[in-house]
Amino acid sequence: MLTYRLGDQLVTPTVGSRLSNSALKYLRGRWHGRQTAIVKLVRVGNSFNDALKKTEHVYDTTRAGKVPSRLSRGRGSVLLAAYSLEAHWETLIEMQAQRTALVSLVKEIQQSVRELRRLIRGITKAPRSQPAKLPLVPKKKYLRTFGLVEGSLKQCRRFARKNINDVPLLEKMIDTSLTASQLSTILNELDWIESGVDRIIEICSSRELPLRVAGVKGMAFFGLL
Repeated sequence: MLTYRLGDQLVTPTVGSRLSNSALKYLRGRWHGRQTAIVKLVRVGNSFNDALKKTEHVYDTTRAGKVPSRLSRGRGSVLLAAYSLEAHWETLIEMQAQRTALVSLVKEIQQSVRELRRLIRGITKAPRSQPAKLPLVPKKKYLRTFGLVEGSLKQCRRFARKNINDVPLLEKMIDTSLTASQLSTILNELDWIESGVDRIIEICSSRELPLRVAGVKGMAFFGLL
């Protein structure tokens, strides 16, 4: 394995052996400052995934189009979670702690969406078109476990926070700004995400926790049913 450079770091064979091909492909598409930060952490023994988490605050937008692209993926994540909860609440949510965790998570997303909207509206006063009807998610794509639902929502939160971090630095770092079309798309995506968040909050507040079969049998045994 040859020595090469990522950011301002030399990737030696020793460091390179800790990075999979997919990790290297990911790194080559990052902003050089993020490349540097990640490789530095891997060099001192951090795993690639840990290095990713520890450098989420580092600027990493190589082109303006990444801002609406992140939100598009975030919108897909939150809507998929909402549709999955709508269709499979009884099998996804088994205890109050799970419901509480979801509400807390989507409220964090809601707060990030509102903060990012304020940032974007500070950039432009241009009117925007109303969002189209929310797209449906095919049933075969429904999330089947609580962990997958939670992970999908965390992905949306991560994308929103990344944009909050990077948007104010965009023009300085890549000498370009968001176009009117991109700004309109961003605001529409934020509206979609917030609609999904509102729906999840509504579902969590209106649905009852499922009464498990074992619990029903136990209550019957003690004459409580």
